Amino acid sequence: PEIRRYNTGETVREQLAIPLQDSDRTQLEVRFGAGELIIQPGAEGNLAELDASYNVTELKPAYRLSGDRIILQAGADEVWFDDLPNFTEELVNTWKLRLADVPMELEINAGATNSQIELGGLSLQKLIVNQGASDFKLSFSEPNQVEMSLFEYNGGASNSSLSGLGNANLQEFIFKGGAGDFTLDFSGDFAGTMDVRIDAGFGKVTIIVPSGVAAEVSLDRALTDVDLQGNWQGSGGSYSQNGEQGKITF
Repeated sequence: PEIRRYNTGETVREQLAIPLQDSDRTQLEVRFGAGELIIQPGAEGNLAELDASYNVTELKPAYRLSGDRIILQAGADEVWFDDLPNFTEELVNTWKLRLADVPMELEINAGATNSQIELGGLSLQKLIVNQGASDFKLSFSEPNQVEMSLFEYNGGASNSSLSGLGNANLQEFIFKGGAGDFTLDFSGDFAGTMDVRIDAGFGKVTIIVPSGVAAEVSLDRALTDVDLQGNWQGSGGSYSQNGEQGKITF
C-alpha cells in the first residue's frame, strides 16, 4: 500500500479532558501511532486529562464514545497507523495523559513510540497493551486498588520493561512478545495467586520473581532465550521457588 505523506508545521499545545462516565463499566482505549506517550495517575474531576504537543494537523487528539467504550486517539481513524508514514520534517507528537482512580478497563494501542507508563494506585479491572517497534516501560509502583482479572500484553520488535507486576493485583497475565528484549519483574506487594502464560517468539525474556514469592515455571522448548532471576531450583525446563508470599504459576 502507498504510504501517505504528512506536512509538519508549528508545534501546537492542546489540553483535552474526558469527563467521568455514568456507567457501570468504563472502558478507555488509547490509540497512539508515533511519538512519545506518557501515562500516569493524577486526573482530578475527570476520567482522563491530556496535555498534547504536536506539529502535524492530522494528529490533533480527539475522543469519541462507542457504547461504553471511550476511544482517545491521535487524529481521525484513517490517520491511526501501524506503519509509520512519511513526514516532511521531524515529527513532534507528545502526549502526557493522566488517569483517574476509578474502576476501569484500559486498552493501550501504541505504534512506533517511546512510552513511559505508570499505573500504580489506579483501579484497573482489565488491561490490554498492543505495542509495536518501540521503547516501552510500564510499571506499577503502588498496588492496583481493585482486582484485575486479566493483563494481556502483545509486543513487537521492541525493548520493553514491565515492572512492579506484583502490585497489579492480577489474576491472569498473558504475554506475547516478538523479536525484542523483554523484562518481566514481578516485584511488589503480592499475596494472591497469578497464572502467567508466556509466548516469547524470537525475543529474549528476563523473568524476575523476588524471594519470598512461591513460583513454578515450566519452560516450553520453544522458549530458547529465557533468563530466570531468583532463588530457583530444578532442571529440564521445570523450576520452582519456595515462598509464603503468594504464588505465581508460569
